[in-house]
Amino acid sequence: MQQKIYIICKSREGGIMTTKIWKRTAVSALAAVMAVSMAPCRSEAKETSGEKTELTFWLTNEGENYEKVFDEFEKRAGEDMGIDIKVNWTTKHVEEMPLKLMNQEACDLTFDAYWVNLASNISNGLYADLSEYFDNDEYPGLKKAFTPEILETMVSDDGAIYAIPFFEQYADMRCIFYREDWREQLGCEPVTSEETFHAYLQAVNENKDSLGIESAMGLKDRGYFYYLSDWYTAVENNIVEVDNTGVTANLNFRALLSDDGKTVEDVSIFGDPDERFADYPEGYQENFMTKRFLKIADEYGDFGNADSATVTNSEEKFYVGKYGAIEGNLDGYNNIATNLKQNAPDSELGVWFYEDQINNKEATFTNQALSANYVAVPYYSENIDATMEFLDWIFQSQENHDLFCYGIEGEDWEDAGDKTMEDLTPNNKYVFPGYELCWNPEYTRVNVTWPEEMREYKAYATDKENFELNPISGFVFDPNVSTEVKIAYAALKQTGGDYRAQLQSGLFGADTQAKIDEFYEKAKNDIEIVRAEVEKQLQEFLDGK
Repeated sequence: MQQKIYIICKSREGGIMTTKIWKRTAVSALAAVMAVSMAPCRSEAKETSGEKTELTFWLTNEGENYEKVFDEFEKRAGEDMGIDIKVNWTTKHVEEMPLKLMNQEACDLTFDAYWVNLASNISNGLYADLSEYFDNDEYPGLKKAFTPEILETMVSDDGAIYAIPFFEQYADMRCIFYREDWREQLGCEPVTSEETFHAYLQAVNENKDSLGIESAMGLKDRGYFYYLSDWYTAVENNIVEVDNTGVTANLNFRALLSDDGKTVEDVSIFGDPDERFADYPEGYQENFMTKRFLKIADEYGDFGNADSATVTNSEEKFYVGKYGAIEGNLDGYNNIATNLKQNAPDSELGVWFYEDQINNKEATFTNQALSANYVAVPYYSENIDATMEFLDWIFQSQENHDLFCYGIEGEDWEDAGDKTMEDLTPNNKYVFPGYELCWNPEYTRVNVTWPEEMREYKAYATDKENFELNPISGFVFDPNVSTEVKIAYAALKQTGGDYRAQLQSGLFGADTQAKIDEFYEKAKNDIEIVRAEVEKQLQEFLDGK
């Protein structure tokens, strides 16, 4: 049982002595103690009436020429709002930000994600509750951008909102990019299915020398990623991937839910014996996760690059004609199409969305988390109101949003009408990681230079009417509930890390089943501890819906 620690800070508000109490679990006690010893209560903060408030942001993946956009904001609104913004960039965000937050370094907004430190930072009490700013008429921009559907996924079990999601579309739009000109040259059928894609890879593989390529498929360390997973079909059969519970994306635990979505009937992972799946829906009555790895190794293992387990970027070699295809998603289309054409002017890019529901633009489900990227406000910030007013300004209008998302109109981009835009290429082109400040499907524009088919897919992905919330949307697994679970979870990820890239790429070949068995035997005790906790927490989440 976790010890509850209460930190008390007394201050005078309007001549009346008030008491503020922070409740923290033992794991976050240090942060709470530091709040008292190093900073005043918010009511004791320095009065800034008549002065400009400087907001300090800590982001990652530094942009280019972004200063001109923040200067433009100051011209349009910053002066009236009394806000100056100082943007800082980390080089190793995962390592740097927890230390900055624990040391209470100046910070009013920071990037975070569940694949970074979001879960632990929330658990450690490092972020402020922002719930009062949402669904609030005093913040119309936030109310418009963060609809009830999105808000439903943002609220934590305790009713607080600790993180703000930024995303452009309701589906990842996972796809394969390939060389359409090579497909035609080799006489292959159009890539529209698993069979025609495999035939294309086979033809490219057989003609590697004449094409001058290294491999038919260019893979990075996540391998074929979700290819052959039938992720959406599984959700339609009440089988959901439970994010951040296993080794990595697509190597997480799966949960089988009852038909009414209220009961967790089973939790499984690759390596589990087939007998465990006897009561699963038709088509899933054997370990479908293990079966997929075996199929990748048997049918696709020879197509990939031998160094895929250590590669983090497959796009560069695709641009210069060394790979016949790569795995990606719609977000990467513009960069890939542009760079391929620059390096191979006579090339033609092909795109195949390999999940049927997406390929056919059908109504389907969102991911468990609508976004992979968030921002949060440290609990000790004295400028929370000003920070939220700034974010509210971004979403008050299309014009405001476009400034931070696309840059200065007429210089960085042009309005092409009907929520489309055309990129311009000035020498001081604005480049900024919009997933850290402004992405939102309500305002996303489609690049008018894209082929009509790609514009249609983008429009489909940004329309919330095409998507139903995932049955476990809003659930966040907490591996830090106990020392036992925390250790088991870390050990599972570490053990699985020795196998994941090779399994996803098919590099184990004929030894795949033996390697899965080897992993399972090594990790068995940790699997059972984490499995039980996933089932417990997920059931509690469903009970509270």
